[in-house]
Amino acid sequence: MKLLGISSPYTSSGKTTVTLALSSMVRNAAVFKIGPDFIDPGLERSITGYAENIDRYLEGKNFWKLVCRASNTYDFAIFEGVMGLYDSGLDFDNSTYYYFKRYRIPHVIVLDVSNMAESAYRVFKGFKNKYTIGVIINNYYGERHLNMVIKDFIKNNVKIFGKIPHSENLKMESRHLGLYTYLEQENINKKINEVKKFIDPDIFKDLPEIECKYEEKISRRNINIAIALDKAFNFYYQYNLDLLSSIGNVSFFSPINDEYIENSDFIYIGGGYPEIYKEQLSNSKRTREWILDHYYEGKNIYGECGGLMYMMEKIGNFKMLGIFNGYVLENAGLTLNYTKLFSDENYFIFKKGDTIFGHEYHYSRIYSDEKTALKVLRGNGINGRDGIFKNNAYGSYTHLHFFRYREKLERYLNKIYKQDSNK
Repeated sequence: MKLLGISSPYTSSGKTTVTLALSSMVRNAAVFKIGPDFIDPGLERSITGYAENIDRYLEGKNFWKLVCRASNTYDFAIFEGVMGLYDSGLDFDNSTYYYFKRYRIPHVIVLDVSNMAESAYRVFKGFKNKYTIGVIINNYYGERHLNMVIKDFIKNNVKIFGKIPHSENLKMESRHLGLYTYLEQENINKKINEVKKFIDPDIFKDLPEIECKYEEKISRRNINIAIALDKAFNFYYQYNLDLLSSIGNVSFFSPINDEYIENSDFIYIGGGYPEIYKEQLSNSKRTREWILDHYYEGKNIYGECGGLMYMMEKIGNFKMLGIFNGYVLENAGLTLNYTKLFSDENYFIFKKGDTIFGHEYHYSRIYSDEKTALKVLRGNGINGRDGIFKNNAYGSYTHLHFFRYREKLERYLNKIYKQDSNK
C-alpha cells in the first residue's frame, strides 16, 4: 500500500477538499484522518468507502495496526493531517508531523494563499521538512495573483502539484459547528470532480509502499445490533462500525425519520447534531416508543455525546427519550478535549478501576441528577463527571474508539448473547 500525506500550516487551508479530490483520483484508496475528528472521515468515506482515524491517544500504542489492517485490501493510503502540521495540544507530540516523521510519509503542504502573495513561499519554507515533496496552491484570485505566489516556488525548484482557484462553487458548506456532515453536503461529488482538475496526477508517482498485515480473530454471535444513522447521528469511527458488523448482525435506523428495528438486542446511538434536528426527533414517536420498550425489556443501550443528549428528557423545549432525568442546554459554548476518565463503578464495557481514554466535542451542557460512573481526570464531561447509567442504559459525552477496547466490547456483547440465548 502506497502512502501519501496532506498537511498545511494552519486549519481551514483546504486539506479536506484536497484529500477528497486525491482519494477520487485513484482506485482503491483508504483515507486516514489524523486526530479524533468525525466530520472529515465521514466526508471521505462517502467518496472512497473507507476512512479511519489515526490517533495514538485514542487508540493506544498499537494504532498503526489499523493501517496494516487496511493494507490487506487497499492500494493507497492518504493521510489527512489535523490542524497545522506541528499542532498537537497534548503534553506529548500528537501532531501530524509526528506521524509523518515516524512512518516516513511523504506529504504535500496545502497552502491557502487568499491573503498573501510572495509571502506564500516563506510560509512554505518555514513548514517544509525532509518528508515534504511539494505544495498545492489553494484559493488564489486570478492569474496575476497566482504568478506572484508561484514565482519563488519555481525559482527554488519546489514541485507544485496543484493550483486551485478561488471559487464559491468549490467551497464545502460549513457553519459554526464546522463543516456540514456527509449526509448534509450538497453536490459534493460535483465539487470534488471539479477540484481534481487542478491537481497533477504525478503526485502519486514514486510513493513508498508499506508491507504489513494485521488480521483480527473475532468470534461472531447471533446478536442483533441496531445503530442510529442519519443527519442527527453519524459520528462513528470506521473501526467501530466494522467491529460491530463482524461480531453481530448490524442494522441501521433513522430516528429523525421515525424508524425502528424489531428484535434488536443492543442499540448504539452515536454522536452528531441532535440539537439541529430536535423537532424531528421530538416528533418521532414510533422510534421513541421502540427504544423505551427496548429499555424497559431490560435490553442494552449505549449513547455517545449526541446519543446521550437524545437519551435525556429534553433538548431545549423539545421532548427526547427521557431514559435519563435532566435536560440539555444548547449553544453553551464549544467543548473540545481529549478525555481521560477513571471508572468508579462498572460501566458499559468497563470495570471498576479502569482508566479510559477518549475525546469530547460538543456545544451543549447537560443538567442531571442521575448517577455517574466516571471521574474526569482530563476534559470537562458533566461537571467533572461522565458516564450516566441507569439499569441497562449508558451514556457519556466521551467518544470511544473501540480498537483500544475491542476485547472488552466483545466480552460485553457475548454476555448479552448468552443472556438472550438463555431466555
